[in-house]
Amino acid sequence: MLRKTIVFLVLVALAGNSFGYLRNRPDFSPNSTGGVATIVVAASDTTNEGKSRADFVCDGTADNVDIQAAIDALPATGGKVVLLDGTFSISDQMTIPDFVTIEGVGPATILFAAADLDDRIFENADTSGGNSDIELRNFKIDGNSTDQTSGPADGMKFLIVTGLVIDGLIIDDCKNNCILIVTSSEVFISNCKLSNSEYGMFFANVDNFTITNVQSFGQSDDGMAIAAAGGACQYGHFSSCQFYGNGDKGVHVNGGLFMSFAACDFSNNTGIGIAATDTSNFVSITGCIAESNGGHGIQIAATGLVTVTGNACHDNTDSGISCATVTDLTVTGNVCIDNTIVGITFTSCTDWIATGNRCGNDTATAQNNGILVQTASTRGIISGNNLDNNSTANIQVLVAGVKVFNNEGTDETVTAGSPTLHTWGSTSLNSAGGAITGTLASGRYIGEIKTIVMTEASTSSTITITNHDDVDGIPAYDGSVPSGDGEVGTFNAVDETWILMWTGTEWTTIRATCTFV
Repeated sequence: MLRKTIVFLVLVALAGNSFGYLRNRPDFSPNSTGGVATIVVAASDTTNEGKSRADFVCDGTADNVDIQAAIDALPATGGKVVLLDGTFSISDQMTIPDFVTIEGVGPATILFAAADLDDRIFENADTSGGNSDIELRNFKIDGNSTDQTSGPADGMKFLIVTGLVIDGLIIDDCKNNCILIVTSSEVFISNCKLSNSEYGMFFANVDNFTITNVQSFGQSDDGMAIAAAGGACQYGHFSSCQFYGNGDKGVHVNGGLFMSFAACDFSNNTGIGIAATDTSNFVSITGCIAESNGGHGIQIAATGLVTVTGNACHDNTDSGISCATVTDLTVTGNVCIDNTIVGITFTSCTDWIATGNRCGNDTATAQNNGILVQTASTRGIISGNNLDNNSTANIQVLVAGVKVFNNEGTDETVTAGSPTLHTWGSTSLNSAGGAITGTLASGRYIGEIKTIVMTEASTSSTITITNHDDVDGIPAYDGSVPSGDGEVGTFNAVDETWILMWTGTEWTTIRATCTFV
């Protein structure tokens, strides 16, 4: 008897502590500790067996009245309204107070927006003072957009809610948003399918939210919009989500802080796969796919402290990854192939690094540049990347102040003509088809090394070096010491080489077996 009493007391103690432990978890239910107030509502077409155990039975007209009556019948401590299988016709908005769960039995529970509802299916009860601990689980909403003439025809809206769980919902064909959440926190959305509306999800001024295994597709605008209106959204975490086939962007983060995306799919959107813009700082995009979008795969613009790592960005109409006006940026380990314009673009970026990326072409699609750097991008490093088979250049750097070293595929071979040589890597001269009269422009950083070597020759070639000074004089292969500026190197035979280093203002010769004067 004593043992049974001890076990009982332990179980009671655990049950008493479980409420605080579960409070902020996505599987939290306010009634999970026992004494659950549950009211069952049947649709007009629910089975007879279901109707026999229901507390309310709808008649197929204005079923929202019965559902709201069930919600209002719950005690002040909250409870659960269970909607059985069948179709519920909704002709007016329903409101949900604190500590209430609305739960269906799966896709067979359908809330259908009646003609001219022109409103949301659900909203929280107190949009001035706010609500807490609301859950919606396991049912479908059909927004019937064709029969809605005005808005706000959202699937649901929550304003000033703390502790919101949305799990296992299917929301389709809303005139406006499937899910609209404003000025709320501790939001968990999981295992949902959102489709064929204006926006899948629209968040404004939402903090501490987690989105897991959500599909948003076929929207006329963005699959997900995170807006800066009313204050930036903060601390958002996305994992294993799909945003595809939308009319504009898969996801648009506009002014969000501390956003992370992991193992998500942003593909086949009419516009950009995912865009983080307008002071969306502390953003991480990791292990995601962005393919076959009508714009960039990933766009980072007017942001700071951003990490783009291990993503696959290919077959996009513009760049695989586009970075513009970004500070403190790391782009590493991405595969950007077969994009129409560029693998990775840096425009007006500061303090950035691109390392370990693969940028090239695997198909007949012509990606112009592997990596393109332009327009006042400074303090950048391009290192350890694999770049091949790009139609214009594997790396094209149009600004100073960028370090390029130890990349595969950046060496070049030039033939007859008057090319401008890369200032990084090595250049092989092949004059079998005619003389080369190339030019090497200024370097981009102090200590940059440039190697030029004749690999095949039938005629001599000359390379003009701008800002070259050999006042101290390093002997040429014949022992002569140039005086004054040595600016032109002449290559007459295979293996003749010129190795130079940029001092910050001029190229100086380290070693030469060609003739230069």
